[in-house]
Amino acid sequence: MLFGLRKIIISLCLCSFGVLSAQKVGLVLSGGGAAGISHIGVMKALEEHNIPIDYVCGNSMGGIIGAFYAAGFSPDSIEKIFTSEEVNNALTGRFNNKYNFYYSKKDDNPSWLQLGVKLDSSFNVSFRPSLFKDYNLNFALLEYLSDASHAANYDFDSLYVPYRAIASDIFTQKEVILRRGALNDAARVTGSVPLIYRPIKYNGKFLFDGGIYNNFPVDVMQQEFAPDIIIGVNVSSVNFSEYPYENDDELIDNYLVYMFVDNSDSTALKEGVYLEPDVRKYGATDFRRLQAIIDSGYAETIRSIEEIKQKIAERVSAEEREKARLRFLEKKKTLRFGELSFDGYYGNQKKFLRRLFSKYDSLDLPSVKKNYSRLVAEEYFQDVYATVIYNRKKDRYAFVLRGKAQKNVSLMVGGNIASRNISNIHLGIDFTYLGKLLNNYHIDVNSGSFYRSIYAKARLQFPTKPSIYLEPKLVYNSWDYVNTNNFLSIDDEKTILKRFDTKLGLEAGVPSGIRSKLTLGAYYIENRDQLSNRNNLAVGDTLDRLNLYGGKFNFLYSRNSLNRKLYASEGSALSFGVNYYDVRADYNPGNTSSITENKSEIYRWLRADFHYEQYLKANWFHYGYQIDAVVSTQRSLYNYRTTQLYAPSFYPLQDSKTFFLPDFRANQYVAGGLKAVVSTKSNIDIRAEAYLFKPIKKIVEGDDQSVNFEFENLAFSLAGTVGAVYHSPIGPLSVSLNYYETDDIQLGVLIHFGYLLFNKRSEE
Repeated sequence: MLFGLRKIIISLCLCSFGVLSAQKVGLVLSGGGAAGISHIGVMKALEEHNIPIDYVCGNSMGGIIGAFYAAGFSPDSIEKIFTSEEVNNALTGRFNNKYNFYYSKKDDNPSWLQLGVKLDSSFNVSFRPSLFKDYNLNFALLEYLSDASHAANYDFDSLYVPYRAIASDIFTQKEVILRRGALNDAARVTGSVPLIYRPIKYNGKFLFDGGIYNNFPVDVMQQEFAPDIIIGVNVSSVNFSEYPYENDDELIDNYLVYMFVDNSDSTALKEGVYLEPDVRKYGATDFRRLQAIIDSGYAETIRSIEEIKQKIAERVSAEEREKARLRFLEKKKTLRFGELSFDGYYGNQKKFLRRLFSKYDSLDLPSVKKNYSRLVAEEYFQDVYATVIYNRKKDRYAFVLRGKAQKNVSLMVGGNIASRNISNIHLGIDFTYLGKLLNNYHIDVNSGSFYRSIYAKARLQFPTKPSIYLEPKLVYNSWDYVNTNNFLSIDDEKTILKRFDTKLGLEAGVPSGIRSKLTLGAYYIENRDQLSNRNNLAVGDTLDRLNLYGGKFNFLYSRNSLNRKLYASEGSALSFGVNYYDVRADYNPGNTSSITENKSEIYRWLRADFHYEQYLKANWFHYGYQIDAVVSTQRSLYNYRTTQLYAPSFYPLQDSKTFFLPDFRANQYVAGGLKAVVSTKSNIDIRAEAYLFKPIKKIVEGDDQSVNFEFENLAFSLAGTVGAVYHSPIGPLSVSLNYYETDDIQLGVLIHFGYLLFNKRSEE
């Protein structure tokens, strides 16, 4: 009896000793923006050396990386995910080109800044400033983390490793510890850095990045899990006892990190292992060098690995770790959606959203992702938040879109400041609201000495499959070519030409793919031209007046994935259009014309246009090409100059539309060019472009200003440019040397800031 009791006591002691000797290790990951990606390297090094990670607690980027680890992803998998183009685009607010719905893209305009204003039903005004769009980030977190929430029954203690994230309630000025709920929501909330990402509601509260009150949550780890030892990784500690005068210009890019520095107390970790990867040279939003940032975390851990091994005797083999991961991963249930839920939308608004998704009763993740991307391609819906809730009764996930139906107003300002007389100011306003249809109204004005315009349109989008929009529009343009000469031109002759064109009509559009659309249009056009048949005016000269008015009907197929609206270096653009014109032209000659009496005639013609442009990339070097072709049945007008006015034109360089270039006009032509772009890390591109224009039949002036169409094998014109472009946050600053092979203009320098973008003329 005593022997049996003694045996039991000894066994219990041995078991107790075994339990006590099994060290539990907590990993604390601080915030730090892009620098927080170094946490992946830390975890890689720890696992390589079989150091256990029993608990994870993180904030901001540390909370996001920690969530992936707690969801059962290995460090190698996390590295692959975060260095992928798709997730990198999501972190920086860029739209993934794979889901770039060109159909929803608004017309390019020369705006520099856009201020969004939201009006609720009582017309209260609100602003939500944020540097990055978050819709792709929201879906990426949903895609990777939602199934782990279900596997853990929405309890963070039941994840692959127990997990905590930190958030901030700015109304009560308290930190909030996230213990339960959807893991993707927790990761998104802890990463809501003020001014970078908008706050997200979690359990009914708007919460921000936890770094506001506690960026290095060692205390939370100790309170929540009480591990035997803590490994703390801090990427935003105070590194300066005095003001860093010598390199403050470089460090200012990290200002968002230093805003939270007071709450990143490196002394909070009294015992354990403190790691501080060298990430000082990386900015808070520097997501371009993720691999180097990951490597910095790995290198710091390897430097300290002996200290870590001395303090942590416990080891977990790769086989044991993978078995534990597999056990958790087997609990995950594939994301397949049985229902849609729209929080914050009502009545017809819900009907509109539901019809956009169609067949929502059985949707897999790729289908939902495609429809979600289609939705957020519309600016109006870019504030929606997507999450997932598991419905146990239906054994399916519910896809939830949370938002608020508001009246969105955007105010725009921009234009172009140039060394030539082509500067202008751009002002615009855009108004959108959701009812039975998605309604958008837009008006903008451009004003300058060379170019003036008014552009107004309304887009009514129907939630059909495929989606269709109707767009009535009005465009008025005014062009004055008299004072736009290049300042290096040695020829004093001027183009005496003023043009006014108006287009009023209706356009219908339908998507023909993710990146392309088809449009049909019917318009009334009315153009007025004032011109001289010779360069420069003499005393007593009167101008010709040509009024052209009638109908235009067009079909256009277009797609565009260019990365910029001016000075692109990536992507491609293709368009093919067919136009039919039925117009009357009234001609009132001035005293520079050989014609002495008024004339009026009806003209009908067909015109087909083709344009293709593509850029290819080899690291820092981008090269591209462009092909253009036009075929028109247009016949001559009243004389050489009026025929030139309405001949299709090739615009090879950034300022081509600011000149009237007869040598780049023909009723049928082919043209093409090559482009080379050297990109630097400082957002400066060195560009060189060369183009050739070949008319099929050249428009030649005959006797008495008559028109001849002559076929010449060797008739071609050259154009080219070389220069540098700095891509500032609000627009490009460019310095270039431009060349046109013409009689009037050959070589010139152009310096400009902003966008040289103009509305198309009514007949184009």
